[in-house]
Amino acid sequence: MKLRFVAALIAAKILMLIYKIFNNERDDIPGLLACKICPEFLRYVSKPDLVVGVTGTNGKTSVASLIADILKLDGKSVGFNDWGANTTSGHARCLLGTVNIFNKPVKDAAVLEIDEVSSPESIPKFKPDYLIVTNICRDSIKRNAHCDYVYGNLDKALNIYDDMTIILNADDPVSFRLGNNRKKAVYYSIKKQTGVNQNKYNAPDISVCPECFSDLVYEDHKYRSIGTVHCSKCDFRSPEAKYVMTDYDFAKQSCVINSEYHRLLSDNIFNAYNMLSAYAFMKEYGLTENKIGEYLKNISLPPSRISMLEQNGVQFYTYLTKGQNVSAASAVFEYLSTVEGNIQLVLLLNEAYGKINSSETITWLYESDFEFLNQPNIKRIIVGGDLYLDYKLRLLIAGIPGDRIVCVKTEEETAEHVFTKDIDKVFILHDVIAVTKSKQLRSIIMKKFSEETL
Repeated sequence: MKLRFVAALIAAKILMLIYKIFNNERDDIPGLLACKICPEFLRYVSKPDLVVGVTGTNGKTSVASLIADILKLDGKSVGFNDWGANTTSGHARCLLGTVNIFNKPVKDAAVLEIDEVSSPESIPKFKPDYLIVTNICRDSIKRNAHCDYVYGNLDKALNIYDDMTIILNADDPVSFRLGNNRKKAVYYSIKKQTGVNQNKYNAPDISVCPECFSDLVYEDHKYRSIGTVHCSKCDFRSPEAKYVMTDYDFAKQSCVINSEYHRLLSDNIFNAYNMLSAYAFMKEYGLTENKIGEYLKNISLPPSRISMLEQNGVQFYTYLTKGQNVSAASAVFEYLSTVEGNIQLVLLLNEAYGKINSSETITWLYESDFEFLNQPNIKRIIVGGDLYLDYKLRLLIAGIPGDRIVCVKTEEETAEHVFTKDIDKVFILHDVIAVTKSKQLRSIIMKKFSEETL
């Protein structure tokens, strides 16, 4: 096996060099090659002194990116696949970049985004020092079926290896159970804030107690299943959190964490949780409050998740909104219901599933809370692609007037229907695989605005 490992390391390193020459380093193929030659590559490759894993249904890439940036600001050299590669080949590609040809570590740390379903295969092999679990929510029915299935996979991974600090969301009644009877589990939470409305449409992913199957009571319902809970009959309840955010103000981009004021990185609740999980890591890692405050002023969410350009007073956003991911889509829709000014939306959420020789379940459209988009200041919603009529039906069921809905056969046509008069913001909501497409579409729309305002 060691001969196979050496062969895998050399071959993958040569391939990495070739990819670098052709300016194509953002690819997992070298990692895939290493694992093909040596299936136990992840077990044998040397690890840096610090290995941080990030998993969960939503927020993995954002949190992993924040942690990688924090470690760099702290003077560490970091191996990190910033394109969100979170399965075996991606992990191998990341760790290939942290060792030399002799399998000696050349970087101080590795940050590994971990697919939650395949975690029993990955976590025991690279044995992270810290594992952050963002949440376990409803995802694609084709891939994850149900949040309890995801929980079972992560629990299995931790039963194999749990000699690490596990950082858990105390406001997620699915994932916080991963800390049961584990000595190194710590929790973070955002407390209920006076004057902040409970969410209006979405139903929690978990509504019965996992211990006795009685009704769960949500004392504070942030979104989907996220909130403070207790069982109506037994002693199941949200755990006490070590790291607590209070007094958050999205308009001022400020918050209080454990009695210290800090800058918020975004203006929505789900990214507040992402930031808080990164804060919890920083504290567990041993950074001082002064350093944390300094670092939070100098980091931002990855541009593949949120990006904004401004032209002639109009703001043009690309905003990640995972298709087929009920919780992620609903959270973004709820956020948009709070945004001020006249808005137009372009939806690029088809992925590639509507193509020939493939199939897509559209049940997620009816589980997602499109009702949040029925706002008077959202002047137009434009949808293009194979499922344009499915989207039109869902938007009409959500109560959105037909004259605000434009559905066209291709995504490329959507730009033609963005009007330029009396608009303050344009949001392009895109899927994970459509980051480049969304930015190209934004450029076309901005050019159209520029020409029509001359």
